[in-house]
Amino acid sequence: MCHGGFLMLEPFGLGPESENLYLTMLRNPATDIARIAGSLGWDQNRTAAEIAKLAGLGLLRPSYDAPDTLYAVSPEVGLQDLLTRQRVELARSRSRIEEGNAALQVLRSEFADRRLTTMDVEEFTGTDTVCDQVRRLSREARHEILAFVPGGPQPPEALVTSRAAHQDLRSRGVEARSIYLNTACNDPATRAHLRWLQERGVEVRTTALLPPWMILFDQEQALLSVDPDDAQGKAAILLSGPGTAAIVALASLFDQSWQQAAPFGAPAREREAGDTRVELAGDTRAVLQLLQEGYTDEQAGRKLGISSRTVGRIAGKLMTQLGARSRFQAGALASREGWLDP
Repeated sequence: MCHGGFLMLEPFGLGPESENLYLTMLRNPATDIARIAGSLGWDQNRTAAEIAKLAGLGLLRPSYDAPDTLYAVSPEVGLQDLLTRQRVELARSRSRIEEGNAALQVLRSEFADRRLTTMDVEEFTGTDTVCDQVRRLSREARHEILAFVPGGPQPPEALVTSRAAHQDLRSRGVEARSIYLNTACNDPATRAHLRWLQERGVEVRTTALLPPWMILFDQEQALLSVDPDDAQGKAAILLSGPGTAAIVALASLFDQSWQQAAPFGAPAREREAGDTRVELAGDTRAVLQLLQEGYTDEQAGRKLGISSRTVGRIAGKLMTQLGARSRFQAGALASREGWLDP
């Protein structure tokens, strides 16, 4: 609905139809959604599309009192959450700008004095092609292979490629370290593969969150996923250049992630005497962190290698446990209580 010639909720990402439906449901909370759609002259498909938009923004959800009906979240809760999310996105954008500026300064210094070598970039598209590159580069590796393997449970083709790449590394004196998501251990085939890797001398650790898919060879070449949401490397770029800022930075990122990950198969960490903080599982802690940063259920699920439904279930339990009215409030309360402390 327009007020003074403009849309009130456009700054929140709502178009005129979404705003119309949301405001109508707020003003008529007891009216059936089908009747509201009829009064707006909408068909089933159009209604479903607008409901999905509002649900994605957290402005519409199933009623707790009557799960078969839809509830329009009050503006002081729903719109405040959207404002918080926008603030988070703005902060993340500023952080990316600062990181980009830092990278620019590094590269400017590198190419100004030519103290470091140049870097070649190649692009490979298609799972078959990328898998062939993994096998080739693994076969040519002389000292070390480091890998981020996100995505949780691994598909069969990824397990086959990994076996081929790691089959004879120990006999050639090549060290290998891989970091998987904790959720990979929930899949019997992936779990068996991690044990197979360990039996062949590969060090394996797991963690709740990982950067995008990457394999680093001898700290000279890095194979990276083109799409951050692509956990299997269906399209990849190969960076070649020992000593370049990019390779050095990726190696440093791996070392930091390695220190924070836990050895695969190791028993859970014992708590110190006097530690009264609430103990959260790694994945639960990660869900809290991602939701606090403004990730949607679907985005958080892809990041953690679990379904969006599982993310929603974890978030719901946390909200109940914390007595929070929204996910952002749950994140803030958890942070205040020290739940997110290392």
